[in-house]
Amino acid sequence: KAVADGSATAYMEAQAEGQAFARILAPWVHKRSGDNATALEYMFDTSEEPRGYAHYNYCAAKAILQADINGGISDDEIGYYDNTEEIVCPTIDKHLDTFSRDSTDTYTPTSIVGPDLSVSQAVAKVKALLGDSSDYAAIKAEYTNSGLRALANTDRTGEPVWDIFKSHFGSATWISDFVDQICDDTTLSSHAGARAELLEKTIMDALQVQAIVSDLYQGYSNSDQEKWDQGAAKFHGAKDSYGSTVFARGDKRGANYGTGNNVAKTNTNIAKALADGLANGPSEANYNEVLKQIKVIYAQSTIRYAWLIDRVVVEGTEYREHQAEGLAFFRVIAPWVKSVDSTGYDTINQIFDMAKRPFSVGGYSYCLVKQIVEDALAISVGDLGTLEEAYSIASCSNVDPSKIIKEGDTTLFTATTDIGASLKTSNLVSDIKDILDVTSPNFAAIKEKYRSNGLRGIADADRSGEDAYDLFYAYYASKTWISDFLYRATDTTRTSNSELARLEAVEKTMWDATMVNAIASDLFRGITDQNAWDAAAAKYFGTASTRSTTIYGRANKRAGNFGTLGSDGVTAKANEAISAAFKDGKSQVNHDIILKSIKTIYAQCAIRYGLMLDQDVASGADYREHQAEGWAFWRVLAPWVSEVDSSGAQVLDYMFNTATTPNHANHYCFAVNVVKNLNIAADDMGVHEGAPSLESCDGIEPTIIGATPSSGFTHFASKSVLFAYFASTLLVASLALCAI
Repeated sequence: KAVADGSATAYMEAQAEGQAFARILAPWVHKRSGDNATALEYMFDTSEEPRGYAHYNYCAAKAILQADINGGISDDEIGYYDNTEEIVCPTIDKHLDTFSRDSTDTYTPTSIVGPDLSVSQAVAKVKALLGDSSDYAAIKAEYTNSGLRALANTDRTGEPVWDIFKSHFGSATWISDFVDQICDDTTLSSHAGARAELLEKTIMDALQVQAIVSDLYQGYSNSDQEKWDQGAAKFHGAKDSYGSTVFARGDKRGANYGTGNNVAKTNTNIAKALADGLANGPSEANYNEVLKQIKVIYAQSTIRYAWLIDRVVVEGTEYREHQAEGLAFFRVIAPWVKSVDSTGYDTINQIFDMAKRPFSVGGYSYCLVKQIVEDALAISVGDLGTLEEAYSIASCSNVDPSKIIKEGDTTLFTATTDIGASLKTSNLVSDIKDILDVTSPNFAAIKEKYRSNGLRGIADADRSGEDAYDLFYAYYASKTWISDFLYRATDTTRTSNSELARLEAVEKTMWDATMVNAIASDLFRGITDQNAWDAAAAKYFGTASTRSTTIYGRANKRAGNFGTLGSDGVTAKANEAISAAFKDGKSQVNHDIILKSIKTIYAQCAIRYGLMLDQDVASGADYREHQAEGWAFWRVLAPWVSEVDSSGAQVLDYMFNTATTPNHANHYCFAVNVVKNLNIAADDMGVHEGAPSLESCDGIEPTIIGATPSSGFTHFASKSVLFAYFASTLLVASLALCAI
C-alpha cells in the first residue's frame, strides 16, 4: 500500500515493523527454502526502497509463509487481513529463477527480482478490466492500487531518456496524466474500443518501456548489477503474464514483419545484450543495444498502424481503434523522432490525431510514416523487416513532401500541413477513367478498381454531423448514395441499356460526386482545422499530371462552354475565385465562397445537359448518353437545389432520370429556371455556347411533363420521388377524365 501511495514515510515504518516480525519466522522459513527466506528478508530490508506491483509484497509474503511455516498453513488457519478479501494474488515466480523464452539467452538474476516480474502481472490485471463497456473508475483505481501509477510517476530526473520525454510532454507524470485523461472523460475519443486501446498500449508499452530503460540506465551508469537485473526482469515479465510484456509486443511485431519465427529478432538481440550485461557487467554498449531494439519494436508498431489506417480509409470502415493504437505506440518513440525531425513528427501526429478523420490512399500514410521513422531513428530495412500486409507496395516512391500546388508558373495554393494523400485522389480518378475509356470496357473490373483503390472508401465515409453530408443523406435516404448509383450502372442495365450511358454515369459519379462530397467535408471541418482546409484544396486541385480529372479540371471545361474563362483564356473564373479563397485562409466566408463556386460549376453542368437533351429531341438523336451524364451531374447538385426549390429539384430529378423518355423542348429552360434559385450571378453563370439567352427562358415554368418510361428502364429514387412524379401525372389524367 505504501508503494502504491508513493509514501516514503509509510513504507519505511512498514518495513521496520515487518522486519521485526519476519525475523521471528526467518529461521523456520530458511529451513524449508533458502530462496524464500532471502526474498522475505529483502522485502523488509530497510536499506532498500521497496518495490512490488499487483500486491506483490502481500501476495509473496502470504505465499511464502503459508508454504513454509508448520508444513503449510491453510487459508482458514491464517484468515484474511482486513480489506484484502478482493485481492486475487497472481502466481509468484521463483525469486531467483532463470528466465528465458524460446532459445533466447538465459538470464539468472543475482538479486531478488520478484517485485519486477510482478509489473507485467499488474498490467495484465488492468488489461483484464478493459472492454467495450469498461468501468474506467475501477480501471483507474486498479492502476493506482496496483502500484503502476507510482511506478509511472517515479522521478527519474537526470536520466537522459526520462528527461527528453518529460520535456516533450511537459510533465513529470506524463504517463499517468494520459491515463487519467483517458479514464476521466471522452475528450480523446468517445469510441469505446479506441479508449480501451489507448489505455492498454499506454500502460503495457509506454509505462514498461520507461521503467525498463530507467533500470538499465542506472545499472550501467552506476555499475549496479541489481538494477540491471530489475530491468531484465521487467522486460521478460512473469511467466503467467507474458502477453502483457514488451517482450510479447516485440514478438507480435516480429511476426508481422518477418523478423523472427517464434521469437522476434529484436527480442533475441535484447536478451543477448541483457545476458552479456549479466556475465560481463552492465555496459553502455549493451544499454544502447537494448534501446535500439526497443525503438525498432515501436517503429514497427507505429508504421503498422499507419498501414492499417490506410486500409480502413480505402475500405470506408471504422478507423478510430487503429488511430488510437497508432497514437499510443507513437507516443513511445515520439520525443526521439521529434528531436531529429520536428516536421516529420508533426506529420505523424497529424495522422494519429484523434480529433481528426485520417485520410490516405495508395499506402501514402504508411510510406510517409515509414520514411520519417526509419530516417529519424536510423533504422535499417534489415532491422525493420517488411510488413506482411504491405507486400503489395514494392517501394515507397509515392511520398511527395511538397506543399505547393502550381499550374504552370501560377501558384494555386500553398499548404502548411502534409497534403500528399489528398493530392493523389486525382490519380485514383484518372486510374479508373483509363479503364473506362477503352473499346470494350469491363464493368466488373471498373467496379473492383473503384472498390480497391480508395475511391469507394472516400465516397462511403460516414460524415454524420457535417452539413453537406447530412443534407445529401437526407435527400437520398442512404449513407452510400454515391456507391449505390455507381453499382447500379456497373452491375446491371437498370441505369441504361446503352453502354455509353452506363459509362458516363460511372465516370461522373466516381469523379464528380465522390470528390465534391469529400471536398465539402474537408471544407466544413477546415473552417477550424488547417489540416482539413489544406486537404480540401489538395483534393480540389489534384496533382499536375492528373489535374484534368479534378473538379478544377471540370470547372475549366464548363467555363469553356459557358464563356466564363478568366483573362488568361484557360482558367475558369470559378477556379480563380476558389484559389483566392483557399489562399486567403480558413474561414466561414471563404468556405461559403468555395462552396458557391462549386455549385456554379454543377449548375452549368445541369444546364448544359438540359440543352443537349433538347438538341437530341429536336434531331431525333440517341439521347441516352446525354441523359445519363446529366443525371450523374445533377445528383451532385440536387440536394442543395432542393433546399431552396424542392419542386424544381423534383422536376430535374424526373427530367434526367433515365427511366423517362425526353419528349419536349424545354429541358434547357427547365434547368435554367431551377438552378437560378441558387442566386448565382449572371456573370458567374454565363451562357452556354449556341444556347438561347437565359432571358429567353423567362415565363417557362419547370413542370413534370407526362411521359412514358422508355423500354428497359426502372426507376431509381430511394425517396420514392418518382412515385410522386407518376402519381401526379396520373392524378392530372384522372381529373381530366372526370371533367369529361
